Amino acid sequence: MRWSLRTKLAVISLVALVPLVVVFGFATQNLLLASLDGQMDYMRAYLLIEARTTVNRNASTLSALLTDRLADLDDKAKTVAALPVAHRAAAGDRAAGRELVALLAASHDAIDILTLVDRQGRVVVRATGGPPGQRLLAPTGLGRTLARALAGTAGRGAEMLPTALLQQEHTLAGQPLTTATTVVEYDPDGRVVGPVPGALALIAVVPVTAGGRAVGAVLAADVLNHESRLLDRYRTITANRSALSLGGVRVASDIPQERGRQAGTRLPAYVLGPVLAGQQYLLRDDGPDGLTRAWNYAPLRNAAGEVVGAAESETSFTSLAAALSEMEKARQEFSSVGTRSLLIRLVVVAVIVLFLSALAANGIASPLRALRREVQRIARGEFEGAGKIEILTGDEIQQLAEDFTAMAGQLREAREQERMALVGQMASSVFHDLRNPLTSIQGFAPLLADPKTTPEEKQEFLQAIDEESQRITSMISDLLEFSRGRDVPQKTPELLDEFVEHTAELLAMDLRNSAIKLEVLLGSRARVLLDPNRMTRVLANLATNAREAMPQGGRLTIETRREGQLALIVVTDTGPGVPAEAREQLFEPFYTYGKVHGTGLGLAICKQIVTAHGGAIALEQKEGQGARFVISLPAVQEGGHWARPEA
Repeated sequence: MRWSLRTKLAVISLVALVPLVVVFGFATQNLLLASLDGQMDYMRAYLLIEARTTVNRNASTLSALLTDRLADLDDKAKTVAALPVAHRAAAGDRAAGRELVALLAASHDAIDILTLVDRQGRVVVRATGGPPGQRLLAPTGLGRTLARALAGTAGRGAEMLPTALLQQEHTLAGQPLTTATTVVEYDPDGRVVGPVPGALALIAVVPVTAGGRAVGAVLAADVLNHESRLLDRYRTITANRSALSLGGVRVASDIPQERGRQAGTRLPAYVLGPVLAGQQYLLRDDGPDGLTRAWNYAPLRNAAGEVVGAAESETSFTSLAAALSEMEKARQEFSSVGTRSLLIRLVVVAVIVLFLSALAANGIASPLRALRREVQRIARGEFEGAGKIEILTGDEIQQLAEDFTAMAGQLREAREQERMALVGQMASSVFHDLRNPLTSIQGFAPLLADPKTTPEEKQEFLQAIDEESQRITSMISDLLEFSRGRDVPQKTPELLDEFVEHTAELLAMDLRNSAIKLEVLLGSRARVLLDPNRMTRVLANLATNAREAMPQGGRLTIETRREGQLALIVVTDTGPGVPAEAREQLFEPFYTYGKVHGTGLGLAICKQIVTAHGGAIALEQKEGQGARFVISLPAVQEGGHWARPEA
């Protein structure tokens, strides 16, 4: 029983694929869905935990920066409180007070306020040189902290400093501290509400003891209004922003708010309430830029544990909503049974088809390769003995081989008929072209024997006979070249630039008696397989045509260049060019497009030679310009790389 190739492949595919596709489809579908659900649950939990951890870590970072600053203030206050001169100054020794002023001024550097008060809470010495005597034991948070220090208990924390104190303290530039720390509050509509009373500060108060009892206290404070150093430090560590609030108003901030303002804006009421009650508050917003921003609001407490403001830390990360939405979208896509089944079946079918194709290739490829070799022989014009192949597979390949053998025989017959027709055309053309020069020679020969012919006339007749003889020789050469144009060229690897350079030297000798300037441009750096003698004939034919087109002189340019895997020879002249009506038949045998002399075989021979080299020749001419012939030849591939010899 003889089965066709289609039947064989169909049976193998059906037997192998149907059960496998069904089994793998259902099993893989369920496994993928279960695995995807588990991964999504894990990723959802991971993203939420990671976001919460990042927010808490950033909030802890801001808290740690504030705590470290408080510790620095506490150390500075303790250092001053331990000085004997501070004991004497607190006890009323004015000389000691003056000495202490100098010491405090030297220690002032990065601290806004460094002040000594006596037992009654009056200012004795200020590091900034402000006036003494101000009483700080007022019913405020600062006053209560000072009272505890004068009772022997140190304290530190965030605190609101009253405006009266700030007016007495000065900056290093000598201005009142209020000038540099005043914050203007704005309402939600951007209108000015007024200056925020007092200032937010970090303070440390340490008692000055003598004889086992407190005789005074040292106050060290950093005002946080318009603070930038601490916020910049937070931004350097976390790459995020932060703000500090006194009551419900931001007094230091680098978090952009509406209308572009930062300091002076008020915290939302729904945030302020929990914070003033001593609770942390977390606010999250998924922005349109694909980022989620979270703001953590933590209470700022004074030495007595009372809430005086808030520390606001911002955290930005990839949008949780966007990530969760994408995950859910992916799940919905994969949960579609049709889509999953299609993807799975495509993969399974592709693998099985590749496997079966490999098995079937051994029985199919061999006869197809034999058939391909015969096709290539005919394509090269080798008709003798071509097409005689014997394939006994009993299927369509055998039928194809038999049809190809019959076709090859028909092509041989057609080629023979074409050759005979061409011989007839050639004979007609030869007889026509040879008749004119032979007639001239027959006419001049008797005149040479006539005694009445003068020597000058004889010389003229001899020159005419010589020219006509050369015409006959040229026509016979063209006919011989065209008749053997189908021979396989003897190709050898050649550097195209060197070949063209050598050929140009020969052409220059032929052009030396003309007014034509020969220009050679070498730039291909390619190696090609060519028959030097045959390809030289191509360039010589093109040069001859160019010389005939430029009887008054001109420029002939031969250029080489490289385009991908092709090496090009471009021959350009400055003559009148080829007429538009002649371009389609330009490379046909015996077509002269208006030439007075010649067989019309020159360009046909050029095309035969270039085609035999596996290349192509074409006319690329623009209107109003000279002829431009482009010869393209395949470059030689050596060692897996296209050859590019060094210039």
